[in-house]
Amino acid sequence: METSIVVSRFSIWIGQHSVAAYFIVAYIITWMGVLPLVASAQGIINIQLFPNLHIIGAFGPFLAAFIVTTIIGGRQGIGELFGRMLRWRVGITWILIAVFSPVAIFTLSAALAYVFWPTWSDLGQLLEAFCSYLRDLTVGVGTTMWLISSVIVSFSYGFLEEPGWRGFALPRLQKARSARTATVILAIFWGLWHLPFFFYRFDFQIFTIIGFFVSLLFGAIWLTFLYNSTGGSILMVSLWHTFWNIVVILGPSISGNIVFLMNIMVIIIAVVALRIGGPEKLSTKDKHII
Repeated sequence: METSIVVSRFSIWIGQHSVAAYFIVAYIITWMGVLPLVASAQGIINIQLFPNLHIIGAFGPFLAAFIVTTIIGGRQGIGELFGRMLRWRVGITWILIAVFSPVAIFTLSAALAYVFWPTWSDLGQLLEAFCSYLRDLTVGVGTTMWLISSVIVSFSYGFLEEPGWRGFALPRLQKARSARTATVILAIFWGLWHLPFFFYRFDFQIFTIIGFFVSLLFGAIWLTFLYNSTGGSILMVSLWHTFWNIVVILGPSISGNIVFLMNIMVIIIAVVALRIGGPEKLSTKDKHII
């Protein structure tokens, strides 16, 4: 009897604080999942782990959204969530934007990098630089295996993160707030969720951290605009996130400054999106709420 009372009270609390519960569960799953990689990178354990075990961290946002949605919405809630994960009828323009705008940002940034910081003079030198970059990254792993696993990781983080951040948290945060305010709140928790990655994957330097959080904030603004403008399509923001991950991997092979330029581009499109959609809706239509 006491156990059922505790479970009932727990379910009620989650129902009343669903977004907070989502953040807590997402953090626990991801941070526990990547803890071995942190421990290995910091010399706490003397075990060499495959770097792309990083994929485990992607499951946190998705599983948190699934668990909390099951508790507060049951089968109907899960059906609604998966429906938005598969929502593709958003218009051809938005599909093209979701898939090709990361590639366009990458291409334009690569061109600007060549203009301002030329590191190759012809396609032969570019190919040589790319091969050298891959060799440096894949020592002891193998180029083919690294490429395959990197694409898998990119898809995993794109398609497993977004059902949580944009699919679960954002529409609930927007319910009583402007889309801009909701996005800032989401960006803070999204950014903090990445903290363990700085201990084994990213550079733990103050300027790197500041740059990461700034670009993530503007990226969140753009993704809110894309999510709201497509009527709450998790699929579209997942596609954009995935292709962004892929081109970010390729960036340093052309120029060390290309990722910096790509982040500048994201800031620009986020400002344009905010201008077009307005702070209240951040959308060409209306903000999507649950």
